[in-house]
Amino acid sequence: MGDPDPSDTAATPPAPAAATAAAAAAAAAAPAAAASATASTAANLVASEAGIVAPPAPPKKVATAILAALQLGPVHGDIKASMAKADAILSEWAQQQQGSEQAKMDLLVLPEMAFTGYQFRAKDQVAALAEVAGQGPTFDWCCRVAAAYGCGVCVGFPRRDEVSGNLFNSVMLVSPAGALHAVYDKHFLYGFKSVDCDWLAGGTKVGLGICMDINPWEFKSKWQAYEFAHFHKAQASRIVAFASAWCNRHPDDIDAPAPNGPDTINYWFARLSPLLGHDTVFIAADRVGKEPASLFREDAQGDVTFCGSSCIIDFHRPALLGALDTAEEGIVASEVKLLSP
Repeated sequence: MGDPDPSDTAATPPAPAAATAAAAAAAAAAPAAAASATASTAANLVASEAGIVAPPAPPKKVATAILAALQLGPVHGDIKASMAKADAILSEWAQQQQGSEQAKMDLLVLPEMAFTGYQFRAKDQVAALAEVAGQGPTFDWCCRVAAAYGCGVCVGFPRRDEVSGNLFNSVMLVSPAGALHAVYDKHFLYGFKSVDCDWLAGGTKVGLGICMDINPWEFKSKWQAYEFAHFHKAQASRIVAFASAWCNRHPDDIDAPAPNGPDTINYWFARLSPLLGHDTVFIAADRVGKEPASLFREDAQGDVTFCGSSCIIDFHRPALLGALDTAEEGIVASEVKLLSP
């Protein structure tokens, strides 16, 4: 259940900074795009002189979906109380959106370990809260919300394998019909996952990720390896649903809190830069609030602060479609265009 490297995280994600990063990245990609266009033009000229006329490329089909990320600070160790907070956030959001197209959702994403809290010193503490996928209170909550809002629900939870009894940091994806559609375990290594979701337009492929998955493998591989981004680029994931508990301290160095910079959204954007220009939308649901560092290690002092910054980024434009700040509980939602492959 690792956390991000403190030197790479922060708690101040102003949307303008993320937009600046998007613009800078797009500008950096411009020379390569120009070279590609020049080569394409030359190839077309040669083909034309030879009397070869290439058929026009079929237009991409455009569909839309409304994506939403729910940001909350769970009550540590109290699943029922945490779910009550999530229900209140959903209810308030729905009331605010009455009469608006945005009141609908196609996919709702919640943070990593959304209802349990994040830090635990002992395995038995986690085991007491863990659930078998497709059973238990978290699955029941997802089914209830899916039915109420007609959407798929993706939520982080501690999973207990029904056969081995082993524990995993996982997300479950539940369809609008209340079926367990997919389960994904946090990797921070190779073995990521992307699944077809037939309830989204055109059977959209949704990639799944949890927190540290976005970082360089074990912080040993080169920054430029971009394992997570390249996987979802190769899989043609149209949506990347990212559940996170991004915080300002690494569990192996809990006494050294990170400074408030660089901002979290810019870091995520940078880690996903290979997706620039591709028909991919990234939606991150991160938690907020604080937990005593002593929950993780008895002699640790102070608090661990979670960075929030839940957001939706369209990498095709690129554009930041919406974001929450580092402390608020709420929902960020946006209608997105999903282009056919």
